[in-house]
Amino acid sequence: MNISNPRRVSYLRASAYGPDISVRPRSFNVGNFHSVDFITFKAACEAERAAKPDYVDIESVIEPIPRPDSREKIRRMFTVYPYRDMGWLVSIVFMLGSIAFSINAGVALLIAKDPSAASAEKATVSLVSISTGSVLFLLVGFMGLLTAFNVDRRVIDLKVDDDGAYKPALIGSSEWVWWPTWLELRTVYLPNLAFRAGLVQLVGGIAFTVTAVAGLPGVIDLTDPSKILTFISAPQVIGGSMFLCASLILLFLAQDKWYRPKPLDASWQNGIWNTIGAIGFFTVGLISVLAPAQAVASASLFLLGGGSFFIGSLIQWYMIMEHYPS
Repeated sequence: MNISNPRRVSYLRASAYGPDISVRPRSFNVGNFHSVDFITFKAACEAERAAKPDYVDIESVIEPIPRPDSREKIRRMFTVYPYRDMGWLVSIVFMLGSIAFSINAGVALLIAKDPSAASAEKATVSLVSISTGSVLFLLVGFMGLLTAFNVDRRVIDLKVDDDGAYKPALIGSSEWVWWPTWLELRTVYLPNLAFRAGLVQLVGGIAFTVTAVAGLPGVIDLTDPSKILTFISAPQVIGGSMFLCASLILLFLAQDKWYRPKPLDASWQNGIWNTIGAIGFFTVGLISVLAPAQAVASASLFLLGGGSFFIGSLIQWYMIMEHYPS
C-alpha cells in the first residue's frame, strides 16, 4: 500500500534578479568601431557549431545508482527501521492487523471443526484478535491518507535524485503535513485514482470496525437475527466489497495495460495478494448473510483473507526497503 503516489511536488523559487532597465545616455563615440566580414564570420560560426555536439547525453555521463538485489532488501527488512516514514509504518501496522485476523480465523476454524475444543481462553483470544485486527485496519486507512499527503514533499536533491526518487516527507520534519491545502485536495488528490482507492479502503475499515464493536459482549443482542444482520453481516459485506474495489483499482494501476498482468513485478504481486484477501473477506460477509450455518467455510475463507493480506504487507515492506540503504 502503498502504495499511492499522486504527484511529484515541484518547488519554484521566484528569481531575485531584476534586470536594470534604466535609460542610459546614448554614446556617439564610434572611434572603436571595427567592420566585420559577415561571410567569414558566418563560416566560422557554422564550423564551430558543426564541431560541437548539439546535446549532452546525461545518462552517459552520470553513473546510475545501483539497485539492491532481493537478498539485500530482505536483509534490510530486519536491520533498517525507518520509523519516521509513514509508508513503512503502514506496512508494519497492516501486517500486524493481518496477523490478528489470521489468529482469529484460526481459532474460529478450530472451534468450527471441533466444537468440543471451545473454551474461555479461546473465546478471549478470538475477541481480542478480531478487535485488534479491526482497529489496526481502520488505523491503516487513516495512515494511508497521511502517506499520500506527504508523498514527494521532501526536498529533492537535483544532483542525485531522478524523477522516480522516493522522497516522502518524514514524520516531524518541516515538510510534513497533516492535511493539504484545499487547492491541493481538489486539484491533485481527489482526481487521482489511487487516492480514491485509499478513501474507499478507509470506508471498508470503518465498516469492519462496526462489525468488531457490534460483536463485543453486551453491545447488541446476539440472539436477534435482525440485529446480527444489520450490525455484523451487512458491515462485513460492505467492508469486504470496499476492500475488493480498492484492491482491484490498485492492481490495475500496477499494470501497463488493464488486461496485461505483470506477475514478475513486486507491485503487481502486492496488488494480487491484497485482492485475494479482499475476496476472502467479502465472501465471508456473503456467507454470514446467505448461509450463516457454514461456519467451517466462513472461517476458512477468513483465514485465506488474513493470510493473503499478510503476504501483501510483506511484499509492500520489501519494496520500501529498496530506498533505505543499510
